[in-house]
Amino acid sequence: MGKILEHVDLKRLARVCGLILLLPLAATILDENFRWGAFDFLVAYVLFFLAGASIQVTIRHPQALYKFSAALVFMTVAIL
Repeated sequence: MGKILEHVDLKRLARVCGLILLLPLAATILDENFRWGAFDFLVAYVLFFLAGASIQVTIRHPQALYKFSAALVFMTVAIL
């Protein structure tokens, strides 16, 4: 597992996921009909983080593990 994490920039990925979630946060604050709770933000953050990590592994990993990672990305995107 340590070798896989060498191909993922965790700090950058965490920042990007947080920035993406600013849009629903703004909508929750500004629109009365759009309400997300803390659990909704947590689930969305985890899904975005896993999808981003899978994409990074798919792009950067030199071996056959990219097939599993690509399948995980497509499943995550299908869920979203």
